[in-house]
Amino acid sequence: MNLDSPKVVLFTANVYGSFVKSEIEWLIKENQQYGIVTSISNPEADAYPGTIKTADSYSLQARIGHVLKRFFPLASIFLYDTFSKGTSSAYLFRGRRHFSLLLKCSMIADALFQDHSMRNARCYTFFANDYALALAMAAERGYISSYSTRVHGRDVIEEREPKTRKLPFQWFKYEYTDLVYCVSVATKQYITRKYPRFATKIKVEYLGSQDHGMGPTEPVDLPYHIVSVGRVRNVKRFYLIAEMLQHIDLPVKWSHFGDIQENDPTSKRYKEAISALDSKPNIEVLQRGYVENAKLLQTYKSHHVDLLINSSEIEGLPVSIQEAISFGIPCLATDVGGTADIVNEQTGILVDATFDPLVVSQSVTRTLVEKCRDKAYRQGVRAFWEEHFDASKNYPAFFERMTRSPN
Repeated sequence: MNLDSPKVVLFTANVYGSFVKSEIEWLIKENQQYGIVTSISNPEADAYPGTIKTADSYSLQARIGHVLKRFFPLASIFLYDTFSKGTSSAYLFRGRRHFSLLLKCSMIADALFQDHSMRNARCYTFFANDYALALAMAAERGYISSYSTRVHGRDVIEEREPKTRKLPFQWFKYEYTDLVYCVSVATKQYITRKYPRFATKIKVEYLGSQDHGMGPTEPVDLPYHIVSVGRVRNVKRFYLIAEMLQHIDLPVKWSHFGDIQENDPTSKRYKEAISALDSKPNIEVLQRGYVENAKLLQTYKSHHVDLLINSSEIEGLPVSIQEAISFGIPCLATDVGGTADIVNEQTGILVDATFDPLVVSQSVTRTLVEKCRDKAYRQGVRAFWEEHFDASKNYPAFFERMTRSPN
């Protein structure tokens, strides 16, 4: 990384998931002059040479000094946010926490940009998180000339905040960003509806997965093989897949890749639903537990998978589906978040967000019999991925567009 004059600087999460790693790899590939900024507590902070690390907290003396220096602008932002439309009593009770966040991000902005090494870079964040707030403050102070952010789902959809139903300082981030890159049409529609004055800044920019080639397409013996991927917890609702299989008469093998969050309130229901399938001789359940992503992708490459099922009640644009369709695997998923961008008649079937077990079982039966072993259909599934979610196309195009002049 050239710290003297980076062209593009990525501000990223505290843990590098598979898509963050992919983003970093393409950033490095597409930009000879690049920068990466992450938290000092990130266990993967040293994974890439020259990464800049920011503090998670500051001393009391430093915080007092910064408040004295920046009191009026900080107070103005804080008061506007606290008493703006949509503020609940629960949000007000968190005022101290929100001011601490604002203060920390203000201090990060000053610490990073008081020198001039990154002032002319194209700075962007992978999520609309704390770094997005810090960059907005840096832009407001004239430290940087350009800033944008990717947004997904949980980082922008405010109603997902269980108590406050509002994300702190979201309006301020949008005020000072050049562009907001949404991973789905649904995310774009949400932000545009909630913050219409920023509509011209909101764009759709899909992520993408790596090309590992087409999976097996030749017919295989029964049983049909369905898979699900993710940690067993409330929002994923994997127990509904088990309950749905009670209504399936076809021979089916179900492989679940992901561990169980034991303290989750739905884990008991999941285990009971799995146990109940013991009475179904046509259903085989394989709980694979946590599996590294590379091994999961190798499974897709070397074994015939008929159908991937996503039963989530909330989503951004599912990584698991992007990866599955790259192998030509059809998908059945709930119509939530941005899932409709990727699951359609060409790639599988969307079902109602309620995921009624009996109704979904009928869709699963019909899809398994009519589509999942049709070679031409599976090739069409992959063709949709090639057109919309191929990382080798999407990432170079994204960096080319992002480094242009704003808008």
